[in-house]
Amino acid sequence: MPASTDENNGSAGGPASGAPDPAWRKGSHCPGNTECTGETNCVEVSRLSPDVIGLRDSARPEAVLPLSRRRFSALLQEIIDRTGH
Repeated sequence: MPASTDENNGSAGGPASGAPDPAWRKGSHCPGNTECTGETNCVEVSRLSPDVIGLRDSARPEAVLPLSRRRFSALLQEIIDRTGH
């Protein structure tokens, strides 16, 4: 999935936890694929740990949905099956 990288301040890792901020990748359908606002529906993904993938809405970066790699793969497969993409 083509995506760009963005740094996040504090939703998973960051100064409060002492861990480095994860690199968040925006979905390829994000307008301009660089900067999303509350007016667009941009999904971002990041590897939070070797076994956990995080999903978030760029308009609400503080709300992170952690998924195991297995569940993330199943979610992607379901999206592909339903949309044909």
